[in-house]
Amino acid sequence: MAERKLLDTCLDRLAELPFIDAVDRLDLKQAEAGPATGCVLALALPDGQVRELAVLVKHTNLTHALAEGLIARARRNPQLPLLVVAPKITRGVGRHLGENGVNYVDPAGNCWLRIDDRYMAVIEGRRAPAAETHGRGLGAAGYQVIFALLAMPDVENATVREIARQAGTAPGTATRTLQRLEHEGFLLRDRGEQIIRDRQGLLERWLHGYQTQVRPRWLIGRFRTRDEDPNRREARIADAIAEKAQNLNWAWGGGAGAMRMTGYYHGPDTVLLVEDPPTDIPWMIGALPAPDGPLFLMDARTELALAGPVEHVANPLLVYTELLAARDERAREAAEEIHRQYLQ
Repeated sequence: MAERKLLDTCLDRLAELPFIDAVDRLDLKQAEAGPATGCVLALALPDGQVRELAVLVKHTNLTHALAEGLIARARRNPQLPLLVVAPKITRGVGRHLGENGVNYVDPAGNCWLRIDDRYMAVIEGRRAPAAETHGRGLGAAGYQVIFALLAMPDVENATVREIARQAGTAPGTATRTLQRLEHEGFLLRDRGEQIIRDRQGLLERWLHGYQTQVRPRWLIGRFRTRDEDPNRREARIADAIAEKAQNLNWAWGGGAGAMRMTGYYHGPDTVLLVEDPPTDIPWMIGALPAPDGPLFLMDARTELALAGPVEHVANPLLVYTELLAARDERAREAAEEIHRQYLQ
């Protein structure tokens, strides 16, 4: 669904709410809250007062990881409440947004809208209209190209072949992805340079793709070791790798990486990323498969994923992303600290 059509449809749904008189009472203005905001929506209320919301139009259905990013973004600018518009927002994701202070609406009319403490609408369970298709999705390899664009230093001057190498994809995949991102307005390519026009939007595109495409592909499995304490667990794993596989390229992600970068938060889980992991690595580190285990073992498909600011710590963008995927309040706060120190 094109952005203007999606926005108009969702505003029509808002106009159906009893405390909003009609669609012509909605005044759209140019955004003042940043180029990726979309616009500012002024809602006229029955008592004659007006409340403003920053409208953010998303072109993909929302995942929990992307919702965490939106919640963190809204908290960076609490003076102007956020209204998220997306093609489809499920009950669980929508409730998570609303309970954390982010309003939303989709074309089916599912919404969570709270204005001060006087007006509130919560509508869930409506079926979305049939989705329009616009070709194949990016796939995991395409999202890895987005990761490379966001994480590479001096990406403006990188060749397509270098972007493909850093992304762990074929040059043809990198070329097609760059062309698509240029067509969608995220990227401007001029004389061999890649200029990111909408970094925040591209980051949110990555968060969506990581949760839906990349993470399921990279995840080897969940495991449990003899150590319940994450510090002892990680010390034993590091010792085992040093003893049995000195040439292995590996790094801590998620809370384990965040703690080593900022000292702010760890959490109960351990994320271990390994480039080209041997098949016997669970045995090597003394880990047994467990569907609810605290050790997440992942196959890092690109060397860039392991390029962190501290030895054996993953790329800050990947640490940030994995923290948001944890869907935990403290993890979200830790992600914001990573964003503040390393991603701005």
